[in-house]
Amino acid sequence: MHIENDDLDALRSSLLSRLKPDRIANETTRLVVEGYPRSSNSYTAFMIYEAAKGRFTPRDVSHHTHDAANLRIAGALGIPRVILLRDPEDAILSFHVFSGRPIPMLTARYIDFYQQAAPLFATSVVAHFDDTTKDFGKIIKQINAVWDLGLNEELDIQKAQERVLERVRSNRYGDTEEVKDHRLTPEASLGGM
Repeated sequence: MHIENDDLDALRSSLLSRLKPDRIANETTRLVVEGYPRSSNSYTAFMIYEAAKGRFTPRDVSHHTHDAANLRIAGALGIPRVILLRDPEDAILSFHVFSGRPIPMLTARYIDFYQQAAPLFATSVVAHFDDTTKDFGKIIKQINAVWDLGLNEELDIQKAQERVLERVRSNRYGDTEEVKDHRLTPEASLGGM
């Protein structure tokens, strides 16, 4: 994927207007994990940290922008990507319950995200929600098969899941309010990428 420097700067500026800089893919990022909100974003990022013990730090993985622009930046920089995919009805309803935002706005945001992400599917690992939550070992193998990141394929998934789920439940992502807010506005949800 080729993006001109001006376009790359515009994508970054768009994301920087509503996100912390450390969320956005850059030249030192080693992996990008993105999906629509409530699609196992936190769980996936933390499971990757578990599988990469000693090899990745939280700063090495860009995630939680919930914006396909971050995937496009990663593509332009040659950074491996995991795109999380959850059934639209489940994802949208879950985000509605979580945020209280109107379903039509959330539906438009879901459609917009995946229309922008779809061209990157062929060069990304697309991780379906059921596989991510029920067989993360499969996701680790897919990531290693595509990019050979050296994630631990012998990881004790059950123990890692226990640690990760405790971390997710306790909201220890460091910036809980930003993650919960998602900076999602009607303007940003429709073409704000």
